[in-house]
Amino acid sequence: MEEVARSMEDAAPASEIIEILDIVSHSHTPMMILRIPSQVIVAASPGAHKLLDPLAQPLIGRSLRDFTMSHPSGAMPLLESGRITGYETLQVIKATGQRRRLWISALPDTEITGLVIAMLLKEEATGRAHIPWKDRDTSAPVIGSTDARLIVDRVSNEVYPSLGYRVDEVIGTSFLALIVPEDIADVLTALAQTSKHKEGVALRVGVLNADLVQVTCQLVLLPLPPAPSCAFALLTQDSQSGLADGRTVADLLTLLGRGIRAAMTAQAVGPPPLRSDLDLQHLSSRELEIVTRLIAGDRVPSIAKQLFLTEGTVRNYLSSIFRKLRVGTRQELIELLRQAPSGGLRK
Repeated sequence: MEEVARSMEDAAPASEIIEILDIVSHSHTPMMILRIPSQVIVAASPGAHKLLDPLAQPLIGRSLRDFTMSHPSGAMPLLESGRITGYETLQVIKATGQRRRLWISALPDTEITGLVIAMLLKEEATGRAHIPWKDRDTSAPVIGSTDARLIVDRVSNEVYPSLGYRVDEVIGTSFLALIVPEDIADVLTALAQTSKHKEGVALRVGVLNADLVQVTCQLVLLPLPPAPSCAFALLTQDSQSGLADGRTVADLLTLLGRGIRAAMTAQAVGPPPLRSDLDLQHLSSRELEIVTRLIAGDRVPSIAKQLFLTEGTVRNYLSSIFRKLRVGTRQELIELLRQAPSGGLRK
């Protein structure tokens, strides 16, 4: 561990090095510290060692590319230049043939340079990445999607407490109209990346709220057909405070996980079998997440485990969903959501 710390000294203050190494050394999640752009492994969690080196070969000092196969991505230069803060690629572990979703993320609001945290996330049966962190924050992200003209065609009801807009004020408007002018170029670049490579992208942007005041947000984008349609999640400044505001590196990772999970929910609401004419705008992002998992075939115990909730809490959410959609049972809910015509969450 001391050798690893010395190798990181030029990239980060000592206190941040200690915190990052502590997180990595105690994580069961396959997590690594990488130098960029070489992807040389500087530190690796027990979970990463178990996944990548079943023959107990050393990981430190070798490139992640020695252990995985992936399609080329143009996201690394964008991350290095600061135009995005993170991105996703699909990886195949050479030793076992397992598929993993690799999220590479810079650490915002730190003095760390030249290093990123990389997480090899397991795929669920639905194809979503499994986020292995409990979300303890009570604030919820705004989730939604756009069509191929970048017109917002769905948005969750958190858009009002987060940004001050009513749902009907946002649906039918350009997504770019929410972004401050100086950040539009980076958002378009991120959209091009996610559309071309079919992978997620994260970046920090300024968003104009209903009072035309700029709010700093973390934006996570995932692709939807047809390009450049996208699913999005916005985490406002209250959920995106940096280390200077008392957040830890672990908190920042949790925030990234919350954004990824929320964007995957927005992505899952888009395609069939969910019908297009059903008004779901009164459901919260958490309720939408439970709905999409229920439609995918998950039962209450599985949903509770995936979302780090108690089964009682999941059932409470289901009761709220039943009341809002005027159904009495899970089967009635599934039948309602699957009725033709199919589509997504719309006004």
